[in-house]
Amino acid sequence: MKNFKEKLPYIYIAIGVSVFTIFIYSGFNTQQKEILRCVAVNKKWVQAEYSEINPVVTTDAEGYTHVEMETDYWDEPASEVFVATTVNGQLQREGIAAEKSGYGFYRVANYPVHDLSMSRDSNFERFKKNNVTTTNVYFISDRTSIDVSNYSKCVSMLGKIVEVKRWYEMSYKTAGL
Repeated sequence: MKNFKEKLPYIYIAIGVSVFTIFIYSGFNTQQKEILRCVAVNKKWVQAEYSEINPVVTTDAEGYTHVEMETDYWDEPASEVFVATTVNGQLQREGIAAEKSGYGFYRVANYPVHDLSMSRDSNFERFKKNNVTTTNVYFISDRTSIDVSNYSKCVSMLGKIVEVKRWYEMSYKTAGL
């Protein structure tokens, strides 16, 4: 009986790991869903980046004084954000210069004009140009969307049924996209 009591904590750990594993794996499933639309959003904007170095004086337990340099970094928008939205291969927002990429969606052609006076600030570091694109597929049966890596393939599969891998209620992968 003493030997059993020594093994009891290990049995509890094994049961706990088993229950946890069953919980995790029970949420995985695959569903058939029809592709409703493919959306790509490309954004371009300019940020001004700043930094400031401040001396910080500290005293240790023996009473010695130390000076350390602390650096703060921040950024501020230096321009408006230009956005090109492509839905099912068609540009949705007119009035912005956009060009079609080799991936089947439109990109903003030029960066917006930015505020050059921000560079006169004593803490100014540099202007950073940002270019961000997100691509998503949306399904008919629900309002979920997931990221896709191949936008042009998504557009070619509009209206077709695909397998969507899910974990509980979160879609995380679509076969073939």
